[in-house]
Amino acid sequence: MRKGWHVVLVLALFGCATGSDETPTGGPGVGPGVSTTTPVGDTTASMEGTGSEGGSAGSGEGSEGLDETAGSDGPPPPGVCQGMVGTGVLGGVCTDGCDCASGRCFQISLGSACSECLSDVECMAAGAGTCSVDPSTDPPFARCTQGQLGVMCEPGSSGCQPGLVCTQLIDTQGFLPDYFCSECETAADCAGGGTCVPTVDINGGIALGYLHCAAPGSLEDGELCPLLPGGTGNGTPCASGRCAVTDIGGLGIAEIGVCSSCVDDVDCPAGQTCQDAEVDESGATPATCA
Repeated sequence: MRKGWHVVLVLALFGCATGSDETPTGGPGVGPGVSTTTPVGDTTASMEGTGSEGGSAGSGEGSEGLDETAGSDGPPPPGVCQGMVGTGVLGGVCTDGCDCASGRCFQISLGSACSECLSDVECMAAGAGTCSVDPSTDPPFARCTQGQLGVMCEPGSSGCQPGLVCTQLIDTQGFLPDYFCSECETAADCAGGGTCVPTVDINGGIALGYLHCAAPGSLEDGELCPLLPGGTGNGTPCASGRCAVTDIGGLGIAEIGVCSSCVDDVDCPAGQTCQDAEVDESGATPATCA
């Protein structure tokens, strides 16, 4: 097992919309991946029973108790069916809400799935927290949560639990959801000179995660570290004092830091070079001299 990867929740990359006129029925499913450490909390259990009653993967039911215009005086938000709903089951691939029996098509840049909710606002109006993908279902779909640590949220949302803040985990340039309920937003939220560091997991796609405080020098090689405004790694929380920057999954979408023994060749003994850090579905591999 690789260090520094707390499995919170996993968001598989949804299959892209087909563009077909036929109502989609199959879901995108969950891709293969590796769980690398013990979960911080039972977030899956805390998602169950929220947002709707009886809604589950493979059924066409859901969104019970969610008014289509909840939290808004205007028309339903994009993705909510404003006509006759379809037959798409929760987790089924969709192009708009009318493909789904729930009337809601949760969309991200890489695809979409029939879901129980679309926004934090409608979940809060129903007495819940945020609208987040629940990977415990197969195929996954979005449902209302209690706003617990590590679930998705919308920028500026107040749906996270008390003591938590909705903040950007990593910058995915708008390609994927990247705001999650976290313990901190910046180092200013951390006591004792701590650093606000990311915890993420990749499992067949881009993972859910959160930011948390880490004391100076407390992270071992292979644990994740944040980037400074200039894009270099912040080695303050690393025992080695070094944070190597790498591209997540080689996708060219987002970069992240990994506590490592080297950042470049000058950190290595004569005759050795610094081998790049990697972050992929298997976890994080620190940069090392070889």
